[in-house]
Amino acid sequence: MPLACGRTPPEGALVARGAPSGSVPPVPSAAPAPVPVPVPVPVVSAGAAAVPPLVYQRYGNPRFDFWVDVPAFFVASPPPTNGDGQQWTWGDRATMTSSGMYASSPTALRDLCDDDAKAKSVTSHSMTATDCWVTGKDAGKIYWQKTRLAKGVFYSLRFEYDESLGQAFDPLVAHVDASWTVAGNRAVSR
Repeated sequence: MPLACGRTPPEGALVARGAPSGSVPPVPSAAPAPVPVPVPVPVVSAGAAAVPPLVYQRYGNPRFDFWVDVPAFFVASPPPTNGDGQQWTWGDRATMTSSGMYASSPTALRDLCDDDAKAKSVTSHSMTATDCWVTGKDAGKIYWQKTRLAKGVFYSLRFEYDESLGQAFDPLVAHVDASWTVAGNRAVSR
């Protein structure tokens, strides 16, 4: 039997009878459609090697009460004996550090931010009453650092990575930044 378009369906095809001209007949399904499972997709930057799948592991520091997601492909360095934080590396291409330390004075954040902002390699920075953020480029590396003052403690989150990974690392840095909690409160994202 010809279809509304004038073509004859292939042998064995199911055709809905009585369907109005121009409508699409329903397609019966022999089995339920598979449910898609989210799979991490590598992020690639033009001219750079692929970044491994963006899967994260949660790190917590009970001494200073901060928590952060860490890319699963980063490898933890031996922790410092004083328990102030942790550093992770991805070969010689990238480093991530998260730590805490007691603030020496209420004005110490402003002093720290002012010093960081003066560096010739800084390309952008901002400061609020509780946060200092800087980013820049130095010796073929991009660095990104946020420092937060809360409950008498400086909390620091820092990345340093090859310039060739620039755009590929943007979603990674954004995710880690958004996951960062200090002193029981989510840090303000930049």
